[in-house]
Amino acid sequence: MKAEVSTMNVKAITSASKARESERSFGTRGDPTSIDEPRNIIRQIRRAWLRKLGQQVALFVGIPTTLAAIYFGILASNQYESIAVVELRTSESAGSSRAESLLTSGANSNGSGRELLATREYALSQAMLDALVGSTNILAHFEDSKWDYVSRLAMHANREQAYAYYLKKISADYDSASGTLTLRVRTFEPHMSRKIADAIISNIDSMLNDIANRMHSFALQDAESQLEHAKSRILAGRAEPSPSTVGDAERAKLEAAFAERAYEASVSTLAELRAREIGRRPILITLSKPTLPESSTYPRRATSVFTVLVFSALALGIGSLTLAAVREHAHL
Repeated sequence: MKAEVSTMNVKAITSASKARESERSFGTRGDPTSIDEPRNIIRQIRRAWLRKLGQQVALFVGIPTTLAAIYFGILASNQYESIAVVELRTSESAGSSRAESLLTSGANSNGSGRELLATREYALSQAMLDALVGSTNILAHFEDSKWDYVSRLAMHANREQAYAYYLKKISADYDSASGTLTLRVRTFEPHMSRKIADAIISNIDSMLNDIANRMHSFALQDAESQLEHAKSRILAGRAEPSPSTVGDAERAKLEAAFAERAYEASVSTLAELRAREIGRRPILITLSKPTLPESSTYPRRATSVFTVLVFSALALGIGSLTLAAVREHAHL
């Protein structure tokens, strides 16, 4: 009886050990959960990375782009641009025929180009801004609280700040091929843009006339001085007593002839200068009068928002790559 019981216990123990072995074998080879466990880990890592990337994109790209869309789409004030095209000529070329103008254009292009470049510098100068403040009240327009805070000129801006703001709103581009100057004026109201453009052209014309008058005045004064000097030499030669020797007579004759030639040259120079005052005075010709804009051209809303989006994404990409490189270097 005892032998039968012991035999049954041995069989039970053997069957139990076989069952445990079979369970272990099935768990390592046939259990699907143990096979998918590495895949689940990879999915979790990927989800965590995507979640972190989404947070970074939202923070460094989404927020700046949203703010830009709100500003440029709702808050930014409309700006209107008036455009004018001018050319500098002399009254001779302005009154000559087309054929004569073509023949003389090569000779006069360099001089006119230099004068137009000087005109451009004056249009973009502090002196022009000072003149516009008196005639158009330009700074009060730019400082008006009706315009958005970012676009308008800061209240009580100093002289340097006002001039820097002026250069952002006014441009003058010289085209050497056509010999023209294109003036662009951008303000917050259409009529104000045209008014300032008209004032700039008027001030340039006054400046050119003032320079021409002063240069002509200096040249006339010099020519008249030479003429008076030649007159005095002729009168002095006539007032001298008759020479006693032949040599003195010849010398006096030569001096008188030289004085007469100098007098004739001075008279000719003076007459030429007086004729040039009428014929060669520079004239600023407005080929295209300042336009009255009908619609705003600034800000370029869609372009500005897209620019913010692109630069934000680039900044995020560069920053991420830089941070990854620093971390990799630290691990090394």
